[in-house]
Amino acid sequence: MSSPVSINIKEGNGVSLGGGPGGHRRLGALWGSLERCEGGAEGPVALKVEYAKRQHYVKIVGVAQWEEWADAGSVIKLNATVVGGVEYIPTDEVAAVVVTGPGVYRPFFYAVYRTVARDVLGVPNPLATVRLCNATAQAGLAGFVVVETYTQELCQPTVEAFPISPYTAAGAAAVATTTALALKKRRK
Repeated sequence: MSSPVSINIKEGNGVSLGGGPGGHRRLGALWGSLERCEGGAEGPVALKVEYAKRQHYVKIVGVAQWEEWADAGSVIKLNATVVGGVEYIPTDEVAAVVVTGPGVYRPFFYAVYRTVARDVLGVPNPLATVRLCNATAQAGLAGFVVVETYTQELCQPTVEAFPISPYTAAGAAAVATTTALALKKRRK
């Protein structure tokens, strides 16, 4: 960005631009310190001021929520977080957002959900399925499930399982069989 300005510089005077308190703003206060200039001016001088935009409005959306003015070239580090039992870890590619201009950033996170699927009696259920965003995982024999996926949004895990574990059903069948055999022996 540049703004041409015509100004007479008299010996011993500083350079100022309009817009600050009293209609003036010191050049050094806006764009850094002025270096000492040697020589003098004997009339009108065309002064061309150039500056780079130093701050940008940045908004991070999705898993991480952040909205603020940031210096150009600054680095916004993303943290791991846990929401609703799901752990979100920034991917190695976007562990930080480098501010190159204003904009909305949607970084990817690695989402991990760990649980033990249980039936209504609290017995592990190896037939359970867990869904997290676009990923699905089947429970192991002990009912333990780990589902992992990459996402830009928060995910809600869902566990789908029959309310009775096969272990509970097998135990109930064993008790029923034992009881039936005991009753049969008593009747003889």
